[in-house]
Amino acid sequence: MIEKITIVPNDVLLFRESRPFFAGESHVARSLFPLPQTIAGALRSFILVNGNFSEKAKKCAGYKKEEPEFEIVGVFPVIEREEVVATPINVVKNNCKISVVKPGEFKDRLFLPHEGKPAGGFIPFDMLMKILSEKIDNSIKPKKIPREKRIGIALDSTKTALEGHLYTVEFLRMDAISVWIKDWCWEKRGGTFKVGGESRFASFYTEPLELSFGSVEGKRLFLYFATPTILGRDAVDSILRKIEDVTNGRKPQLHLSVFGKPIPISGWDYAKNKPKGVKHAIPPGSLFFIGFDAPVALPKYLKLGALTKLGYGLTFVGVW
Repeated sequence: MIEKITIVPNDVLLFRESRPFFAGESHVARSLFPLPQTIAGALRSFILVNGNFSEKAKKCAGYKKEEPEFEIVGVFPVIEREEVVATPINVVKNNCKISVVKPGEFKDRLFLPHEGKPAGGFIPFDMLMKILSEKIDNSIKPKKIPREKRIGIALDSTKTALEGHLYTVEFLRMDAISVWIKDWCWEKRGGTFKVGGESRFASFYTEPLELSFGSVEGKRLFLYFATPTILGRDAVDSILRKIEDVTNGRKPQLHLSVFGKPIPISGWDYAKNKPKGVKHAIPPGSLFFIGFDAPVALPKYLKLGALTKLGYGLTFVGVW
């Protein structure tokens, strides 16, 4: 059963980008929408603290393990009271016009044949469903997460301001963060916990999620990556093998893969007390166009790659 956890910030939130930041050297600390594992980590910490590190809490949270007992299906921002997802990379903006483009029939099959650039930002979930089913009404208006800048100054151990250490922090101001979760294993279905940097707090509550995902049928299908997806160096082959497994041996033909800039992913290994190695993920909004010699049926959503219980690898299937 998939449920939805809605995280409501008490104020702005800070999720730092991966670049180092030192007041007085780098004067701006920018914030990005959090990786799924960041939200998973906040929920795991809540379970451990709420359960006073009992054996039950450790089991549910996956204490000193890579993944918890529950599964995060996906993590999405809520902007203007709407749950939104990353705009597909083939939604392009040319001057003031926004349109959805498809792969062209040309030799190298490397780029989408369009002018302009990807629109970026986020679109409502129901708009994504229209794009996946080719029911596009040309009313796409991507949104951006509101940001708020605040000024700060570094302090020494005596809480005295350090000269020349003025800095700016860019926070995110979201209505909420929506977390699709499966097999939530803790009795508490709400509470208050720390999220992101600077020990900022948010409250959360859990409710049923009404989703009716069936299958998608067609000769020409595409995958839309809704959350970062960790596939390793042979990303294309991994996807093709997964599709072949799901379709019981039907071999897909790759028409076009349009991946954004890879996202570096690391973290702290609490079991070994050292940083984890860096992995790279395909960013949300990326696309993978395939074709078959005859119509096939694929599930509406798939989980691909590694660390799927931490929220990585959520992929939706569409027709083109």
